Amino acid sequence: GGAVNEILVTDSGDLIAGTRLGGLYRSSDDGQTWSLIPESSGAPLLFIGIWDLVKNSQGHIFAGTNGGLYRSLDDGQTWQFFDVGLVNRFIESISINSLDVLFAGTRAGVFRSEDNGETWVEFNNGLTNTFVTAVAINSLGDIFAGTQSGIFYSDDNGDNWSERSTGLLGNKQITTIFITPDDSLLAGSFDGVFRSDDHGLNWKRVLLAGTPLSFARDSNNVLIYGSAGSFVHRSTDNGLTWTAAAGLLPSAGYNDFLFTNSGELLAATANAGMHRSSDLGDSWTASNTGLNIADVKSMAINPSGDIFAGTNSGPFRTSNGGETWTGIDSPDFGSNTRFIASNSSGRLFASLGSLMALSDDNGDTWFSADSSFDANFPESIAFGSEGVAYVGLFGQVFKTTNNGDLWAEVSSGLPTKTIQVMGVNSTGTVFAGVDNNGVYRSANAGLTWIEINNGLPNNFDARGFLFRTNNDIFVCGTGGVFKSSDNGDTWDTLSSVPFFDVRRIIENAENNLFIAGRGNGIAVSEDGGLTWQRINSGLLHSDVQALLTDNNGNIYAGTRGGGVFKTQFIPTSVEQVKTGVPETFSLGQNYPNPFNPSTVINYKLPASSNITLTVYNALGQQVRALVNTHQSAGQHKTVWDGRNNEGMMMASGLYLYRLESETFTQTRKLILLR
Repeated sequence: GGAVNEILVTDSGDLIAGTRLGGLYRSSDDGQTWSLIPESSGAPLLFIGIWDLVKNSQGHIFAGTNGGLYRSLDDGQTWQFFDVGLVNRFIESISINSLDVLFAGTRAGVFRSEDNGETWVEFNNGLTNTFVTAVAINSLGDIFAGTQSGIFYSDDNGDNWSERSTGLLGNKQITTIFITPDDSLLAGSFDGVFRSDDHGLNWKRVLLAGTPLSFARDSNNVLIYGSAGSFVHRSTDNGLTWTAAAGLLPSAGYNDFLFTNSGELLAATANAGMHRSSDLGDSWTASNTGLNIADVKSMAINPSGDIFAGTNSGPFRTSNGGETWTGIDSPDFGSNTRFIASNSSGRLFASLGSLMALSDDNGDTWFSADSSFDANFPESIAFGSEGVAYVGLFGQVFKTTNNGDLWAEVSSGLPTKTIQVMGVNSTGTVFAGVDNNGVYRSANAGLTWIEINNGLPNNFDARGFLFRTNNDIFVCGTGGVFKSSDNGDTWDTLSSVPFFDVRRIIENAENNLFIAGRGNGIAVSEDGGLTWQRINSGLLHSDVQALLTDNNGNIYAGTRGGGVFKTQFIPTSVEQVKTGVPETFSLGQNYPNPFNPSTVINYKLPASSNITLTVYNALGQQVRALVNTHQSAGQHKTVWDGRNNEGMMMASGLYLYRLESETFTQTRKLILLR
């Protein structure tokens, strides 16, 4: 499962699915199976939420994302990025008129493009609410914009707008607008479905059930409507009357509908992937083969070797190394799993929704933690000696000494910020990583806490701890990886770490270190963190949020929007690890990419050289000289800050950076997102 926002049929008959976190997928068999569409050069769709998919009369496909507009001229095979003129790049909805003029509804109003999406102009005259959630165009070319406070109308190509919300009741936040075959209007809001027969002058509620998110119709003019509450209704009279369909996907929510070429109804859901129906919604079957888009936030292994994955669709379990997974959620708890962990006796601890849940039967059934655990949204957990566990929340830590049956708060000295990660070393000292507040330590089992940030960056955002058998401590987060050999009193940066934003750090049985970087995949160190190499071959989704190693030497990576990936690391030779001078010139891909406000660029020199490293805009104009000097052989890195001399962010979009020496030139692309 996972979040699919949009479905579209291409001119060739393929289906394109736009997901919340995992990029774009294609199906050439009417939605039975899916495959990931690879990223195109200059179009990093992989980690950008896709909120709308439309096509024009030429078959060109447009994807509206929370990072701008993407266009494909070849049936979705390759994509280009455009945002010129988009003051706000969060595109909620796109609509195209009969002349192929595009209208984008954004969180800063309506924008129009008359050159196939390459440039945009803002048109908000009369639009008193510019948080636009839906745009629709009828057969006359009239445009309707749904906002957070009603519906607006334009009959002059968007130049001017007037409100048309008469009859909309209660909460006027519009979720979707649909043009019926007879040119009537249907609008979804938080107070049901409304219909207008006079171009939006007057509205009448025709259904009060759930929050409508999508409409679709088949060749027989049967209308289907789905809501965030997993309800499906259908109408045979253009939305005047509705009947409820029998089918229901628990806790799924229907984001989009589409009738396939075979006449089946395909539903994109909020956390259960794709489902299909042959009876207009009375029954559903999953259609997720190849659609691996789960948002995996944590992983754990129990004493028996079973592996657990905590996702936004609930917890899952595998007993065969990830070959197959079983959902182990409970209807008594929410699906969003912030963490899942196992103690030494096999009891599972999980943050499900806003509650703390325990399981003694491998996740088959769950029960609530003790009532004294009265704070919501547990964020992190760590285990101490037998029966001891610490759970971090917002500004609080709770402790149990009897395997979670009873809890007591131990928060004295902690700031009022989210406790994102916790850890306990071999002596029982407890460590807490606090949201943008660095690291805190308790030497008395949580009774009192002190700040220990000597050597860490200001406002350090800690994400992971590793306690080694030699008593070294590693902490990772925004800024890289830091090491302490004195129980956290002082910290030293590991300068060779290839990622700026490190989310997880683990160690396997051979004492190899593995780190996960946000948007940068995995890197390994075989020498205690002195040198690193990336190991991303086959890792299609490189935004890694969870790392795990099992007793068989496997490494598991839980990704944001891409499910779980697995590898078995094969160590390199000592000679390869110890090599200090590169054999050739090379310019690495910047990280993070896209970035805001700064990004790191690595490069290698096989011999001392006079080198320049320069940044250019898409027109080839120089915007910043990063390096212009003589440098020795070896590995080097520099940082480009996307702000100008006045501290203002430069224009978002595509840039080029070029490394040049007497005998070598290489250019790469990077993207600045404002």
